[in-house]
Amino acid sequence: MVKATFALQLELSVGVWTDVVSDVVVAGSPAHFEYGIRSTNPDELVATTGIGRFVLNNSVRNSGAKLGYYTPGHANVRSGFDEGIQARVKLTYSGVSYYKWVGRISGITPVAGLQRERQSLIQAVDWMDQAAAQKISQLAIQSSKRVDQVLPTIVADMPIAPRATSYATGIETFTRVFDTDDDEKTSPLSLFSKLARNEYGYIYLKGDTTGGETLRFDSRHTRALNLTVLASLNQSMQELEVQYARSAVKNLIRAKIYPKKVDAAATTVLYTAQQKFTIGSGQSVTLILPYRDPTTARPISATAVVDPLVADTDYKFGTTEGSANDLNASLGIVTTIGGNSARLVLTNNASVTGWANLLQLRGKGIYAYDPQTFESKDQASINKRGELTMNYEMEQHDTAVKGEAFAAYLKNRLSMPVKIPTRVRFLANASDALMLAFLQGEPSSRITLTESMTAIGADYFINGISFDIEPGGLIWCEWVVVPADSTAFFIWNTSLWNINTYWAF
Repeated sequence: MVKATFALQLELSVGVWTDVVSDVVVAGSPAHFEYGIRSTNPDELVATTGIGRFVLNNSVRNSGAKLGYYTPGHANVRSGFDEGIQARVKLTYSGVSYYKWVGRISGITPVAGLQRERQSLIQAVDWMDQAAAQKISQLAIQSSKRVDQVLPTIVADMPIAPRATSYATGIETFTRVFDTDDDEKTSPLSLFSKLARNEYGYIYLKGDTTGGETLRFDSRHTRALNLTVLASLNQSMQELEVQYARSAVKNLIRAKIYPKKVDAAATTVLYTAQQKFTIGSGQSVTLILPYRDPTTARPISATAVVDPLVADTDYKFGTTEGSANDLNASLGIVTTIGGNSARLVLTNNASVTGWANLLQLRGKGIYAYDPQTFESKDQASINKRGELTMNYEMEQHDTAVKGEAFAAYLKNRLSMPVKIPTRVRFLANASDALMLAFLQGEPSSRITLTESMTAIGADYFINGISFDIEPGGLIWCEWVVVPADSTAFFIWNTSLWNINTYWAF
């Protein structure tokens, strides 16, 4: 039986991590953590919010010898302990430290009653919760960009960034990015999902040996080129559930692309204020102005938005309602131009109240044509199983060749059933090899699974990870895995040829 040293660290003061493992109660309620893509569905390409659950000793027998040490607002509360602080799991084995989970405390539930368990139940979430909760704000349209080139823009728009990032070079170069996303409504996580889907790559958090919480992007080729098997589990799983079902088959693929038209000149009126309004002397107002098709009033995106606004053409500001413009010079305008809306901060620098008698935006409108759907099907599979359809949205693509290529690519990958272990669980303490498999295994790690009764004997990629810390330092690890394609194809523009690679356009 091998053991790793378990540390649960809290950031009780900025930049200072404190190990509270002596106050962690695992008897009857193991410390539980999970992260990554916890699904085997072929269209689940982005990690969801990772969670952590653990219990802290809230009695006088804790490290502070204080009742209520882990109760926010209590007279004895530990300094710095509160909702929103960071927490991380550090495991040390053979002299190497692995940071397997990093997040923030999202909920604290002290058990009430002096005669009950004097404990605080802690819930935590990883950085993907930030990506799910935030909304984007006026991201300007970018042209001819790959996923790895626009991810930094999305992350920079967020108030809290991941500790580290690692982006593979994307395969797809998109004509435009951020032109189909509603400002103030779309979350970064939604953008991640769209980008990953249009690349057929993966976005997730991974642990490491330098602090954890690395936001990782894998291109469509990343896994195909990863031929290194991190670990081999041969009959060593305590639990294994294998799915070999029709539900995993998709034999009719419909890939939908979205052709667009862009105005030739930056003269289209994208927004016009429908009513006049006043701004008091010295007052500032912030407006978010969505772009609209001037003919149909439908939401559109835009580029080359005129900035700065032109007096008398784009705005009039005066002392009286109507068409007065005598205060134009006193109106301060700060603009933030986005792909779907603009944010304006208007400040009245005059000594009197002013009327905004005209306010408009001009630029090049971008209009989505009716989408085109490209279909690819495996008739032999349909004859045997019936139509099993996947509708695949490709909002970032506007050319027919991509629609055809993606439809064929997905059909080739998904039209035949494969054995998918939906649950792989093992005791990391059982051997040195299993402990290292747990500590080093991260999403997109390649592993080999072999088990006689299920006739499993193939390579898989880890999609998602969960683990429990139990009394005595026992660590139970569970992986969500997906098959590694073993079909022999070329990957264009590389010199690699191997039976474990597959064609990727």
